[in-house]
Amino acid sequence: MLCNPFNDSDGNAEIYKLDKPSGNITQSVHLINAKSKDLENIACEVRSLYISDKGNNLSYRKDLAIYKMDTLTAA
Repeated sequence: MLCNPFNDSDGNAEIYKLDKPSGNITQSVHLINAKSKDLENIACEVRSLYISDKGNNLSYRKDLAIYKMDTLTAA
């Protein structure tokens, strides 16, 4: 796995595992209990991914969130 892109702006709450040479999606992981509105960033540690839902171009959102996903249990 090289990259974990995600849906942006009202897409499904999921991230994707991409194949490095082809760029094809090899896995889709749904973020359980997440309500994606505007995912912006992904950060990673050895055992966790952090996905921020903080897009707020018009400064009207009050429901900003950071989701933590354990990479050892993700299937």
